[in-house]
Amino acid sequence: PPPRPPASKSHGRVPLAEDMYQQDSDDPNVVIESGRSRSAGSREPGVDAERDGEGVVDHSLVVQRLGKVREARQEARRGDPPRDASGRPSVGDIERLPQAPQWKCGEARLKLRQSYNRKEIDVASLMRKFDTNNDWKLEQDEFLSLLQDYNSWNSHINKDEVEMVLQLADLDHDDCIEPNEVLYALRVWYAYVNMPRGTVGQALGALSDCALPPPEVLKEAMLVMNEEHPVDLEEAEYVRHIALALGATEQKVNAHQMRMAISAWYLHIERKETRHGELVKHAIGSTHERLCLQNPIQKCVRGEWDVVTLWLNGMFAVVWILVPLLCIWAGNHVNTEEYPCERPMLSTMIGVTGYVAIIHGAGVFWLTAAWECTTVKKCRLAAGISLLVVSLILVIFWVMGLWQISTTNPSRCGYMIYELGHFVWIGLPALCSVFLFCCIPCIYCHEYFKHKSTDHELMGRGNDSSTE
Repeated sequence: PPPRPPASKSHGRVPLAEDMYQQDSDDPNVVIESGRSRSAGSREPGVDAERDGEGVVDHSLVVQRLGKVREARQEARRGDPPRDASGRPSVGDIERLPQAPQWKCGEARLKLRQSYNRKEIDVASLMRKFDTNNDWKLEQDEFLSLLQDYNSWNSHINKDEVEMVLQLADLDHDDCIEPNEVLYALRVWYAYVNMPRGTVGQALGALSDCALPPPEVLKEAMLVMNEEHPVDLEEAEYVRHIALALGATEQKVNAHQMRMAISAWYLHIERKETRHGELVKHAIGSTHERLCLQNPIQKCVRGEWDVVTLWLNGMFAVVWILVPLLCIWAGNHVNTEEYPCERPMLSTMIGVTGYVAIIHGAGVFWLTAAWECTTVKKCRLAAGISLLVVSLILVIFWVMGLWQISTTNPSRCGYMIYELGHFVWIGLPALCSVFLFCCIPCIYCHEYFKHKSTDHELMGRGNDSSTE
């Protein structure tokens, strides 16, 4: 790419949101963002983190540009695209802009683009999850299910937002959304949900719930959002046409329409390879998510029964019920307190270990059920703390039992108690260690290389779409 142009003399420090928001309400504690009232003390998770990525721009220049936006909101329109039978332009008739090179984008846009890379990597699994007829196209109802998946976006989507995203996605009007269209639509929705507040929120507030601004005014606001990096008039005209296609009129554009139109531009940036550190973090997170989803107790609570779930639940019953009950029985019926056994407390120790193991299994079941069935944090916290305490006690008994079983032999203390103790204090911990230190790292590596392969595929797909 061409070299990044030097910063202008007007570059300075971007003020924080509390310095930049306009007080359009009688209440000094309420700020207006994109046409929505929000308490100045409220914060949404993940939004402030994105705001921190904003670069440096002179405060006075931001105020000057936004002043021009407010003064010129009523200017005449220019260059409207073809309109459909309803009198408004069709999204399919609007030529999509080429992806912006990264040197033309501000730090906040680049940071959000890199953050979306991780979400983009999941597109294949999302397609498989919601593509119920396995044709690698999403019907509108399947795409709607994807957009309404709160766990993926941490935001609920309303009816108007669904209609706008569908208009942007299904360009050929066949009621099916191709893979490239899915990528584009999800990128727009991700920008809609996660655009930083700061100067972006202030600029959107100045553009919304008023007459649709002309391209020159939109360009001034987009320069503010882009942290004074270059914005072409063609980009402003594109945003204006998208807003009209989404239902805006020359006399009125609401906050949702303007925010969605800006979102179609904000993350329309050329894709770079995801950094290795980000791929590692994503691999770890997706591995943990997969393990949680395969938790047999959670699957049973959700009513998902299959052969693997039954087998894993059987393993749970053996480890946390059958083996502990056998330990309790052996502790009560096998006496190691008499000579010649060197460890007279061996039978007592194995019996107590059985009781603690049963309590530990109950704690695991409680925590899993609490995590699946309730959102009450106190219940989850109590289950987690209880499980942690019981786990520490179980570790103490494991250390003591391991010492005792390793310093005796079956001829002195009895074959049954020796083999049972050997299995409980050596065999099971060894299997757990193999899973933690061999299987889990292998799963991490598998996820990492799978994500890396998907990332390369998305790079190729992005290059193809940018040349179309």
